[in-house]
Amino acid sequence: MLEVFLFVNPIGIKCRKIEQRLLSIIKRSEVKFQLRLVPLINLTTVTNYIDSLEGNQNDLNLRNQLTNIMYQTAIDVKAAQMQGKKCGRDFLLKIQEEIGQKKKDYSEELVLDIFQGTSGDLEMFLEDRQSSFVKEAFLLDQQLAQEMAIQSHPSAVIFNCSGEMEIGVKAQGCEELELLMDQCESTKNLRQLFESHCGQVYQKASNEHLSLL
Repeated sequence: MLEVFLFVNPIGIKCRKIEQRLLSIIKRSEVKFQLRLVPLINLTTVTNYIDSLEGNQNDLNLRNQLTNIMYQTAIDVKAAQMQGKKCGRDFLLKIQEEIGQKKKDYSEELVLDIFQGTSGDLEMFLEDRQSSFVKEAFLLDQQLAQEMAIQSHPSAVIFNCSGEMEIGVKAQGCEELELLMDQCESTKNLRQLFESHCGQVYQKASNEHLSLL
């Protein structure tokens, strides 16, 4: 089995395209995948997103606005994920489409409309997105990204969980991820990927803390 940690911009259209391709690969693959979609926000990711919008990096109002939108959307995604992977995935893909692709403004009305299109419980979602538990879950995600030395999105670490040690290979940015997913298309290439230990390699302990090999 392969466990994939995919770090994404919760409103990023490029991340959405990567997610869709990876989900397609997982659906077709003979190998069992376990996918974890992780919303990531830091100074670098906000800066990169401003660049993708061709915005002014010196515009503090724009930076603060985008940071707040990305953070609140990430919290919404974590709240949706509390109701299962499918609910969280469907919500993430749709909100990326509405904000990233269609350029709609983030709003309470938009979030609720999107969530109601999922299989989740709206009352539970409204409660969870205000809870300290969800905010703590978001912070743990950011800590995990730091331990994996993830700075940009989209990025991924794929662990091979079939051996005695869970070995992980990292790819950062769209170009590296496309190459990694090309290898994921073939079971033979996947074996070669971990045998060659190409890229940054990690060993994962049972508590998900990492050490470089």
